[in-house]
Amino acid sequence: MRVLFLRSVLLIGSCAFAGDFIYSAAYGQSPASVQTAASVIDFTQFKPLGNEPKMLESVTASQRYETGGKVADIAKLVTDKLKSDGWKELDGTYTTPEMASASFTKSQFVIVLSVSPASSGGKDARSIVSLSNLGNLDWSKLPIPKGWTSTYAMPSMAMYQASVAPEKAKQDLQNALTQAGWTPYGEVIGSTYYRKEAIKLMASIQAAPTAPGSSMIQFTSEQLSYVFPIPESITQLQHTDSLLNILFDTSLSRDKVNAFYRDELKKKGWIATTDKPILERKQELTFFVNDAKERLELVVSEVEGKTRVKVRYVTAAQAAEENQKASAAVEAAKVKNETRMADAKAKEETELLINASIIAKPSKSDNKSVKWSLPSGQGAAMANKLIAALEKDGWKSKPNVAQKEAGDFDLQKGDFRLRLSYIDPGFIPAELELQVFGPGKLKLKTE
Repeated sequence: MRVLFLRSVLLIGSCAFAGDFIYSAAYGQSPASVQTAASVIDFTQFKPLGNEPKMLESVTASQRYETGGKVADIAKLVTDKLKSDGWKELDGTYTTPEMASASFTKSQFVIVLSVSPASSGGKDARSIVSLSNLGNLDWSKLPIPKGWTSTYAMPSMAMYQASVAPEKAKQDLQNALTQAGWTPYGEVIGSTYYRKEAIKLMASIQAAPTAPGSSMIQFTSEQLSYVFPIPESITQLQHTDSLLNILFDTSLSRDKVNAFYRDELKKKGWIATTDKPILERKQELTFFVNDAKERLELVVSEVEGKTRVKVRYVTAAQAAEENQKASAAVEAAKVKNETRMADAKAKEETELLINASIIAKPSKSDNKSVKWSLPSGQGAAMANKLIAALEKDGWKSKPNVAQKEAGDFDLQKGDFRLRLSYIDPGFIPAELELQVFGPGKLKLKTE
């Protein structure tokens, strides 16, 4: 993490606005809601540029896609498009054949652009484009603890130094933020997240390398595409905005988690599609829908003695697409099943012509089996003659048992299968039987 701070300092130092630049209030206001941010820019409506673009991720607050063209060329295309839409390019644009980055502001929001190679250069070069909305935070209006000193500030980040150890700095910051209405929103080693409205704030706190007993604090922000209600007593919260989901553990029981979401979502116009959760592989699933035809999916399970919760938001467009795919899959399965049934019926009605003119009249027969009663001692000989006649008609035989007293053979021709067996103990009449296994009907040719 120390490397991250030093790298940030170096990057800032290389920018034209580094050093004494302080992020002006002209760029900030109260943390924005999803609707406010979308009214300025909605990346689900922002058309990807370049040659044959392929969308990889697209949500309200960000998008990522692959497209044909070199890094510098694609960066210029996107920059020109944003400028034509009223976005002002900020200082610090960086462009090389291997990497391009820039930031822009409009209506107090800041978005960042990065472009990197997806393939080797040449006329077939392709690039990866990432665009992210950082929100509309005004760093100068954050409730910073008393005694902290601003060292750098720019639209995409801010850095402070505090004359206390990291743990104390972390606690002081949490007290200040929560008193100002920010909600703790998960943490990883060295970084803590907070949310207010639809802005996610990350605070990375490390020991200052040149000032023992002091801390360095780096702030970054992220505009969220959807705000999920969360209960109290949660740990390990992860909000993946590009996937429109959250994942967390809680000490609450599964019943209490389910009740919380049913109550909270009902207040916001969401209706559960079932009275009780659906049990599937030890997970409890509940689906919620609203008048806008959006969907929320709640998955509750138990992991290592804790309740694990995943909530996924599905836009109306995504829900319609998923429903269409599901309907198409059901229809395809229906057609496949009908075809299979028709094919099975056709095979079942197929007549299997058997040349039985070499054998005496059967003692018993129907369309699935035929039996012959033969003089004692003739069972094996008659079976071999019948097999030879069947092989001449394209049947392949496989002996299972082939003795004088008894025999058993499998015969196959395409999708059809027969079984020929005989019993001939030598002191009573021999019996020979031909049976159909599977589809098809026997038809004897006796002349």
